Amino acid sequence: MRATHIGTALALACALLVGCAPVSPVSPVPAVSPVSPVSSTPRVPELLQPPSALHVEGVPPLERARLDAVRRYSEVLGHAFVDWHPTRREMLLAHRAPGASTAQLYRLRAPLAAPERLTDGADPVTRARWEPRLGRFIVFARGSGGDESFQLFRLDPDTRATLQLTANGERHALLDWLATSGRLVVASVPLDRTAADGRRSEVHTTVALVDPLAPAARRVVAELPGGGWFGALASPDERQLAITRYVSVTESELWLIDLSDGARRRLLPRAGEARAAYFVGGWASDGSALYFTSDRAGEFREAMRVPLAADAAGRPAAAGAVQRLA
Repeated sequence: MRATHIGTALALACALLVGCAPVSPVSPVPAVSPVSPVSSTPRVPELLQPPSALHVEGVPPLERARLDAVRRYSEVLGHAFVDWHPTRREMLLAHRAPGASTAQLYRLRAPLAAPERLTDGADPVTRARWEPRLGRFIVFARGSGGDESFQLFRLDPDTRATLQLTANGERHALLDWLATSGRLVVASVPLDRTAADGRRSEVHTTVALVDPLAPAARRVVAELPGGGWFGALASPDERQLAITRYVSVTESELWLIDLSDGARRRLLPRAGEARAAYFVGGWASDGSALYFTSDRAGEFREAMRVPLAADAAGRPAAAGAVQRLA
């Protein structure tokens, strides 16, 4: 009986202790932010608008944001090699500076040096040559207003002074520079706009020798039929000019022109050979052979060599078989 009373007393004591324990406060329930209503009008992307002078039909619209995203891949401000100085460790570069719209001519005086700009203007300058003996001046080609009717100019690299060497009304190209005499080999094609009725029934290319220090002393070497004469290189003795005559994408020819009297003859392809593409590569150091590229042996262009020997008139002509070098 005593044990039963003791158990009941302990149970009551435990109940009293639990009832007297402090009660932890209940954390308030956080308020729920109201959900913003979903806009019923979708965002309209900004579209690139073509210029009013351009008629666009069937071309899907282009988002300006997409154009901005690819701009970093399309605007490459690189440098292109143009020419070596003949006596110093200097080179000419073509470069479009940040913010500029056209590439211009730059001079690099030493490795890792800062390029010095030599030309400026709205028209690009990417083709130039140092004077081949001492590098006293530069000759470069430049058009006007994007017309690609290139004129040749002499440039003093120290003062930046320029002098036009060729006449307007023709498109000129510097084919080669004769180191011994210092004369330029220039090809000139008249422009249609200089014809009486705005068109020419026949086009010809004039090859002339021009002294860049006295451009008025111009001597015509040959009148070549049509256009497409380019890629010329003078022989080591500067008596012959190897030149490419472009006919079409699958057909071109190698010709030799005598710089003394303008006599010309086709070197390749020989009579009876299939049509192919030929492009002048270079002369052997002794003038005994001509190197070129051609697809005459297959689908792709290969480096080739043709030996030369004097013909009955004492002028170089193809002698022997064409040799594949690749």
